This record gives sequence, C-alpha cells and structure tokens, in this order.
Amino acid sequence: MRKLLPISLLVLCTIIHVMGQSGFDPDAYSNYLKANQDLTYSQLHSLYPTDTYYQDRLYPVEPYHYEYFDSIVDAFGITEDELALLAKNKFVVTERLSYSNMVEPLDEIFHKDLPVLISTDFILKALHLSYDNILMDLERGILEPNLKEILSLMSGSYPDLASKYMDIEGLEAALEDVDIYITIALSLADSIRYDPLLASENQIDTLLQAIYDESVFSYPLFSDRNRLLDFSQFRPRGHYTAPDPWFSEYSLTNYFRAMMWLGRMEFYLTPPPAYPGPPWTKEQIRRMHLSAFLLQELLETSGALDILLENDGMIEFLVGESDNLTPWEYGRIIKDISGLNTADQLLSDEIYDPYYELVSTSLEAEQKILSCILYSDPFDPEPEELPVSYRLFGQRFIIDSYVFANVVYDRIIYQGAKVWRGLPNPLDAMFVLGNNNAGELLQPELEAYHYESQIDALRYLVESYDEDFWSKSLYNTWLQAIRELNPAEVEVGTPYFMKTVAWQHQKLNTQLASWAQLRHDNLLYAKQSYTWGIICSFPHSYVEPYPEFYRTIEKFCDAAYTYFSRNGVMGYPITSYFNNVRNIMQQLAGIAEKELRMEPLNQDEITFLKGMMREPDIICGAPPWAGWFLDLYYNIDKLIEEDDYVIADVHTQATDEGGNLIGKILHVGTGKVNLGIFLAGSPSDNYQPVAFVGPCMSYYEHITLDWDRKTDEWWSAMIQGGFPARPEWTNVYLANNKGGENTGGLRLKGALFDQKENTGIDQVTQGSLWIYPNPVYDHAMLHFNLSSNASVQVNAYDVMGRKINEIYNGKIMAGEHWIEWPAGNLKSGVYYVVLNAGKSGNVLKIIKQ
Repeated sequence: MRKLLPISLLVLCTIIHVMGQSGFDPDAYSNYLKANQDLTYSQLHSLYPTDTYYQDRLYPVEPYHYEYFDSIVDAFGITEDELALLAKNKFVVTERLSYSNMVEPLDEIFHKDLPVLISTDFILKALHLSYDNILMDLERGILEPNLKEILSLMSGSYPDLASKYMDIEGLEAALEDVDIYITIALSLADSIRYDPLLASENQIDTLLQAIYDESVFSYPLFSDRNRLLDFSQFRPRGHYTAPDPWFSEYSLTNYFRAMMWLGRMEFYLTPPPAYPGPPWTKEQIRRMHLSAFLLQELLETSGALDILLENDGMIEFLVGESDNLTPWEYGRIIKDISGLNTADQLLSDEIYDPYYELVSTSLEAEQKILSCILYSDPFDPEPEELPVSYRLFGQRFIIDSYVFANVVYDRIIYQGAKVWRGLPNPLDAMFVLGNNNAGELLQPELEAYHYESQIDALRYLVESYDEDFWSKSLYNTWLQAIRELNPAEVEVGTPYFMKTVAWQHQKLNTQLASWAQLRHDNLLYAKQSYTWGIICSFPHSYVEPYPEFYRTIEKFCDAAYTYFSRNGVMGYPITSYFNNVRNIMQQLAGIAEKELRMEPLNQDEITFLKGMMREPDIICGAPPWAGWFLDLYYNIDKLIEEDDYVIADVHTQATDEGGNLIGKILHVGTGKVNLGIFLAGSPSDNYQPVAFVGPCMSYYEHITLDWDRKTDEWWSAMIQGGFPARPEWTNVYLANNKGGENTGGLRLKGALFDQKENTGIDQVTQGSLWIYPNPVYDHAMLHFNLSSNASVQVNAYDVMGRKINEIYNGKIMAGEHWIEWPAGNLKSGVYYVVLNAGKSGNVLKIIKQ
C-alpha cells in the first residue's frame, strides 16, 4: 500500500523523538502534512513572516554626538564607508580591525579606557574554547583509556567465543566478521597492525590501507556483497590533530580513527536500498545478524559492557543518543525472545523469522540520518527507507544533521516527483531552529528546489519539542542558546541597531559561527548527514540584551555542573569552571533584562561590569590580565594562543545529478575576530548616548570536491594567508579588510527610518555650524552658535579617522563664534572637522583643494 504522503517518512523517522513531548499530537501532525503538501514560497512565508526592520535612515545618525566616539576614532581610526554604515545602522563591524582571538581586542579596549560591548559572540567563543578543552581532557583521561580497555577485553575473550562456535557450520563468515571488526578497531586505537585469529591477513591489510589512504572504495564488508565505503571520514581533523599539551608527540588521532570505525561501520539488520543492483538476499542479511549476535555476546562475556556503558553515558550527556540500534537496545530485544541463547539458533528460520520481525519493527532500531553512500531510484516517487543497523559506538542523532538530511535528494518530493538538490544551505538549519529571517534569505533556493513542504514539516517538529529535549544533552542546550538569538520582540529598551536589517544579518553570523564551533567540537560523535547518491577601566559597559540567551547558557552550566559533580569526573577544575560561568550568566541575564526595560543599574551591577577586566597583581607565572572574564575560560592558556580558526565538514554529497561520484563536502568555519562599533544608551549613566566597542566572530562556508575533508591546520593557513570570501548576506553590515563597503548579496527587505536622531544634547544651535569657504584652499572660517557656556574642542581628521590637526581647545561663552582654520599645508582630499561642545558632537565634511 502506498504511503499517505511522500514526506510521511518524516513522521516515521522522528515520531520516536516527539511522541514523548508534552502536547505533541501525531494525528494533528499528520493532518498538518496533508494540508501543507506542495507549499509555495509565498505560502511558507505567510506561515513564518519576517518582521519589518530598518534598512536605512532619512536622517543619518551623527556618531560624534555619542560620548567616547572621538576617542574610539583616535584609537582605531575609521574609514568613510565605515562611518556611513555606522550612521545608517548605529553599528558597524569591520574586517579592517581583525584579531586572532577575543582577548586581544578586549585588552586594547581596556587599556585605551573605552566603553565595551559585552557581546554574545564573546560569550559563545569562550564557551566553544572551554567545551573543546574539557572534551579533550575527558577523552585523554577517561574515554580513550576506557576504549582501549574495552577493545583489549573483547580481543582477549575472542578466542573463547571462536572456540565455542567455530565448528558450527554456517557461522564461519560471521565469526570472521567479528574478528575483522575487533582487530581493525584495536589496530587503529594502538596504531599497530594486529594479526587476526580467523580472518585473513589480507582482509585486515586491505581495510587498514584504505582507512589510512582515506579513500572511497567498494568492498564486501560483513557480507559477500560489495558496498561503497567512505573512508575519507577517517581523516583526523578538529582538535584530534592537536598535540597533547604535556607530550607534544601524542595526539588523539588514534582514538579518532578507532571511534570512527566503531561509530560508522555498521551491520545491516534490514536490507538497505539495493538500487541499482539486485535486492539483498535473506542470507546476506542473516549473516550480519549472526555477526551482531556474536559481537553482542562477546561484549557481554568479556566484561566490557559496563565500561562501554560508562563511555556511552558520557557521550550521550554531551551530544545525544546513538542513531542506530545500540548494544543495550539489541540486548533487550534478544532477552525478549524466549529460548534464544546462542548464535547458532539464528540459523533456523523457525527462530530467525520471529526474531527478525521483532528487530525490524522495533522503534528503537530506526535510524534517522543517512550517513553513508547509498543510492535512491530517481523514478520511484517514494523516498528510500534507511536500514536498521547495529553499531557498538554509533554516532549521535543531532537535529541539525536531521534537517540537512531531509532537505536534499531524495527527501524533496514536489508534485509527486523527486527533486535533485545536492547540498543543503546552513541557513536551512537556522530557519528550522526558528529564525524566520533565514527563510527569507533562502527564497531563491526554496523556489528553485521546491522544498518548502519539507522544511515546514521539520519546523513543525522542532517547535513541538519541549524543555526536556533541549536539556537532554549539552549539544541540544547549546543549540537552544543559539535559538535564543532568533529575532526577538522589540521592547522599550531595545537599541536602534537591533531594529535594523543589518543587525539581523549580524546575528545570523553569530548563530552560524557558534553552530560551526559546535559541529567542530563534536565532529567525532555527531552523525553527519549525506545526500542520497545520486589601571585602566571600561568607563561604560553594555551587555548585548538577550536575557534568555544568558539564562540558557546558565542551564547548560547547571546541567554540566550537576553531571560532573555527581559522577566525580575529572574533579574540581571542571565543576569549578561551570559553577563560575553559571554565576556570571545569572548576572548578565539580570543586567540585560534591565537594559530592555531601560532601568538604571545599581552600584553592584556597575561594579560587576567594571570588574570584567582589570590589571593583574604582579605574580610570577600569572596571566597578563585579571577579572571575571577569565572565569569564562576553562583553560586560560588558550587565551594567548595565536589563533583559534576552526572548520568542520557538516554534509557530504556523494554523487552529482548524473550519478557520478564527486565527493562534494560542505564545510563551515570561523576565522578572525572582527571589531564592531555600537551606538546605544549606557545603562550605567542613565542611558546617555555612548559609543561602545566590542568583538564579533566571523563565519565562513567552504565546499570541496574529491572527498577532501579539511583540517583546522589547513584552514588556519587559509585565514592567515588572507581574507577568504564571507557569505554574501554578511555584506549588509560588514566593512571589508580595507574598511570599504561590501555591495551586493542577499538581504532582508526593510523600511526607511524617517525620524531625526535625538540625543538630548543641543548646546550647538541646530543649523549654525558651517565653514567658509568649502572647498578650502589656504584658510577657512568655522562658524557656530553656542546656547550656553561650554568647553570646546575642534579637531580635523582625515578619511582614515586619523587626527591631523587640533584647531581649537578651550572654554567659550554662549553666543555666535568664528574660528580660523589654516589648512594650507594639507594635501588635497576629503577631511572631517569635528566640534565637541560639552557633550555635544558635530561634524562637517570638508574638501581641500
């Protein structure tokens, strides 16, 4: 019988994940799918509309009206294009001011006594560095030693298992498969080629060579039928190529390869799609059932199961559940079958058939993300079903990979036919995670590939998840923190820059940069999707006002603190780190809430913000900074590393539309830290206009061919060698490395802001400031009226923001004034004359002939 809808596979693949969610109604979901089949872009946009943001201003902002802006210009300079972006959006981020880490710009801001923006980018970058280092400590101290003990126990017990079954006809191949499985894993873990007991040495050599060659080749693994194996996944990357801080010759490379083998090599327990070959036979699948049963027995009799459970529990807490039939799930199924005690019993159809039925229909057995090379019949209007598979350490279900897997071929069905789309767009994940702006930027692809119904169904499911799902793993909680940066309702204290089109693009950059770091840090465990083949101080501080973001990071730390305290893992340094960050997030959330309500901060909160960075006590061996910002980092030594440029491969397209193997890999990465200038009211000074400076992350996308999976080292060399192209949708807010404006690229639709800026400062009478003559030749006269007595400074700047001339500095009485400016020694070009009177700032553009 035909399925109700082509996209009903989404129900089959995810129902187990949402059935337990409070308020989720499967019948309502099924009806929703029926009602939203073959959606158009306009229909999707009406379901998830975008808010209206300001794309320009009728009256540009005058940045020099903001306290400390002239000091920022003195410290960093500013180009004409940067100034124009700032005047339009009240913020600008520039690649001209780029740093290798977050602390360098903060240190510079601190020592130049400038106001600081505490950005969500800064918090997320610290979270990534700390999580990555904690994970490495866990891998070196617990996970890798445990893995070696598991493999040693299983290898040591294998001769007993072989002795028990080797004389039983029909089990020979399965026993060899288990031998291959354990021998390869142990060889990779120790980087030593071990001899098998029953399998041929040629099989071990062939597989090891393919793994170390990182090749894609056809091989009859665990059956007499070839399957296409993607060993490019075995290229060590992420933090697994980094040397151990104490033993530089040691890294986690061996652990990476061994876990890739155990996490990706699978025993099919139901037939995978056979296209374009003949169907899999019952005996081919039975052989892998026999292997799985023998492997399960070996795991239990060797005493390795409890250690495996310890490792799995830790990885599950960090990342999530395995997307396959796990040893404990499979063990429960076996125990439910009365009289099934030994592998040879599965040679009898009388026992095998009901056993097979139980395995193949178990909800626990379903795998939901394609992560290998399989082919789909383009002429079959139904998507292929994924096989049930058994793995010891299967890679984990993550919702963003699930999104990618379902917005490419063969999951896109439009008007009854499969649509070819080879690669997803990272914006797909952001839209499903709740950012409607990403949907508008996806309009060209949505209209080209007609996957509106698929992405709508995914959004429905994700919005059905309750708090239990988002707190189930640290990975999910991190994703939830990213979700908290989705467009928020405007409140009374929402600064203007957060109401602009440019800011919505900048927050997408933040979200995607943090997501790239999340995928990088969990690269080994997260299941990757495939396309079917085919004395200084901060005088003011402003906390980026996303209170629920800080609350979510607080929950992340609370869960981690509880887990590591309860399990006694790695001791005080880890629990102390999470406790400190938890307390900081509580403070930042409270301050952000006050900013949105425009409530003044109390003295304790002001003192807390000023304590972010301070001069250190002179102690030998201490870091060159002090302050609570250090508590955001698990490993302080990472603060002074030269760079932290990371890249992660997140999706694999095995073939082109013609079925040719191309190995197209989508990567996402982060690069240098860019500096931004932000104009807002200072919560520590009754929301008077102040210019703030803060760090922002940079985000990149990179596509390779021929199964080429890039490492952090390669990416770091790319970043240090220049400025790779950023996604075009960043052009709307980002000045380039020359300080120039980037043009073109997708951008959200916006409105014109037609109100004049009111800073509450009017000491210079409106319209009274002008200079004669303009263009200037040798001398010019500057005219202005003062409404009250004031201290007046008049300076001239070039287009790079460098002060080239002090024209006047002194006290002036109220009234009309003329000041002479001798400009004869200046080169021809554009200059800016800035007049500051009290807290009033005014600027004139001058042409020098």
